Amino acid sequence: MEKAAPFFRLGQFIYKRRIPILVVWVLLVVGCLPFIPNIVAPFKTTGFVDETSNSAKPDRYLNQQLGGNNNKILISYYSKTLLVSNPQFVKKIHDSLVKLKQYPIAHDIVYPENNKKQFSKDKHTAFVVVIFKTKEALNQTELTQFKSLIRKPTGMIMNYGGMPIFIDDINEQTQKDLYNADLIAAPVSILTLILVFGSVVAAMVPIFLGGACALIILTSLYFLGHLFTLSIFTLNIALLLGLCLSLDYSLFVISRFRDELVKEKSIADAISITLNTAGKAVFFSGLAVFISLSALLFFPVNILFSVGIGGLVAVFIAVLISIVLLPAILGILKQGINRLPVRLFNKKKESRFHCWRSIAETVVKRPMIFFISSLAILLLCGYPFLNVKWGIADSNILPSHSQSRQFFDHYKTTFNEHELTPIIAIISTDKDTILSRASLGKLV
Repeated sequence: MEKAAPFFRLGQFIYKRRIPILVVWVLLVVGCLPFIPNIVAPFKTTGFVDETSNSAKPDRYLNQQLGGNNNKILISYYSKTLLVSNPQFVKKIHDSLVKLKQYPIAHDIVYPENNKKQFSKDKHTAFVVVIFKTKEALNQTELTQFKSLIRKPTGMIMNYGGMPIFIDDINEQTQKDLYNADLIAAPVSILTLILVFGSVVAAMVPIFLGGACALIILTSLYFLGHLFTLSIFTLNIALLLGLCLSLDYSLFVISRFRDELVKEKSIADAISITLNTAGKAVFFSGLAVFISLSALLFFPVNILFSVGIGGLVAVFIAVLISIVLLPAILGILKQGINRLPVRLFNKKKESRFHCWRSIAETVVKRPMIFFISSLAILLLCGYPFLNVKWGIADSNILPSHSQSRQFFDHYKTTFNEHELTPIIAIISTDKDTILSRASLGKLV
């Protein structure tokens, strides 16, 4: 009966075609590499706004009627010696922006002399608003070109702010965070897996699978980002979930496969039994998570929809790798999965998992003691959550050296408190005067 089970037959199928399956996956991973440098390009929103809400509708209406949008960049100028009323101060600002005439995207510039609200309370700082006449968010190339046309005035400190700068800073920080996370997580994961498996080869297989999983997830989200409006935080969430699941599922499958090898079964039977037990558990575990995350697709707030999309992609790929690619690799490695054993764990096969069995038996004998102690530890770890402060992501989530953070911090310290409320900026054009509402919360 066991041999008629679907997952057992899947194991037989994968073992017979293990080489072609591995080649297909390798080609898929290699094909993902060209997209990695521009992987964050489609993600241009924080995703914290419900576009169907009663507050978003009038906001969108006012933007359409007044010609405004979130494509605004603020440039602040600070001089320790000059006052904003000094003609030299004003001249330096105009000289700094003179080359913006060459910028291909149509825009209007609101100079501080046209709107006194753009002067700081100490009269040593003023900011310029550049409003782009397009609803498309500026990409990184366009931002780089924009900054290259602006000259920093001598003797002045210049900072950039605005939604395009904020999004660009978030994308840049996301890439750095992902790199730093991998830099820390990879060595820790390798050491942990070596401790668990007692074999270098067995430990490295989940690491390579995790890397492949990450590449495929990122590339999949890159294409989905062109079809849906996804939050810039989607990458972090999807990678976190995908890497965790791929490592966990690999542990289940590899552990069961090595147990079957100990029983001296054929490689084909070992893989088939592994998929019929651990593989089946991985599939239904992933299915449960997949169904749960699908509920997020029905929320109107974009960040929740983005988490749902990223989570579904991560779970699908992690499960697929664990029950298709991993068994094919095990079918190729065969007994080689136990190569390069660590001497510390080079013991008799029967006592390999003696430590884990002892722990399990001890817990079963005294369930209430371990339940209460574990619950107490969890409550203690969760205590800081009582002081959590809910809010929408702003420049404070960025490092102090980022452009948006420096602009916002400087703005708070140099401008009056009432100027943090919406202001009216007057933009002069060749034909007439356009009123455009500008809010610091949106601009920064």
